[in-house]
Amino acid sequence: MTQIVSNVVLANQLTGLKIKPIFFPNQYIAQLIPKDIADMRFIVYHKSYPDIKISVYLDIYQNLGYVGKPYWEIYPDVQGEPKRFLINKTEDLVRNITMSLDIRR
Repeated sequence: MTQIVSNVVLANQLTGLKIKPIFFPNQYIAQLIPKDIADMRFIVYHKSYPDIKISVYLDIYQNLGYVGKPYWEIYPDVQGEPKRFLINKTEDLVRNITMSLDIRR
């Protein structure tokens, strides 16, 4: 968790964006996948079910071009599809990640 918060702080400093820190409930683990600061990627999983994972991607510079501004993307969502969230919608992001993990157990 600390590493994701640290990377969000670094992204804010480098880009001037106001990205909120992301906090998951204690039973979930978020693991950063090293890349670069322009697109932060990590996986989230439940401690009791480490084989069920949700991929989370932060596109700061709209490298994929789906939204037109910085956004988060998770895969799979509750319907098994990618789902996108504006960068300041971290509560919605966490809620959708935990719901998606919970239905796959």
